[in-house]
Amino acid sequence: MSSATYLIPIKTVTGLNAPSTDELRMALSYEPETGVFIRKAKTGPNVKLGSIAGSIDKQGYRRIRVGGKTYQAHRLAWQFFYGVVPNGSIDHINGNRDDNRIENLRLVDHSTNLENLRSARRDNVLGVLGVRRMGSKFDARITVRGKTKSLGVFETVEEAASAYLDEKRKVHKGCTI
Repeated sequence: MSSATYLIPIKTVTGLNAPSTDELRMALSYEPETGVFIRKAKTGPNVKLGSIAGSIDKQGYRRIRVGGKTYQAHRLAWQFFYGVVPNGSIDHINGNRDDNRIENLRLVDHSTNLENLRSARRDNVLGVLGVRRMGSKFDARITVRGKTKSLGVFETVEEAASAYLDEKRKVHKGCTI
């Protein structure tokens, strides 16, 4: 057994499922220009002081343990920088889920966050956002406030993708592409 001193995890969690800001700042430091969290306190035998905190999950988000619970780093970054637990969705403006620089994060409602999609879902056979195959042609569609709107049927996937992106930039206030 090592003679190192370990920080005993505090179990205080706010109603919005977050550590207290004081607890967060005791355990980690945050560099807003890089979005990196650094460990300030040992929370277990394998945790090294001064190391980059967290790991990337299957969805591409960095997750960090604080006080015995795991949190998404972008939510911790918001709380660390502004001193309040975010009440809403935190959107990565550039679409990179591990880019937790404060300038890349914005507080938005859930629907605005969904409007900032930058790539097609995994089940999209074409792999093109807003486009699906219709026989030998390509159908472009967009959803706005829960209603799907057809943008037309096109000869090429590129034409359909272009029509989708043009419309997306007009009607999705959360769009950053």
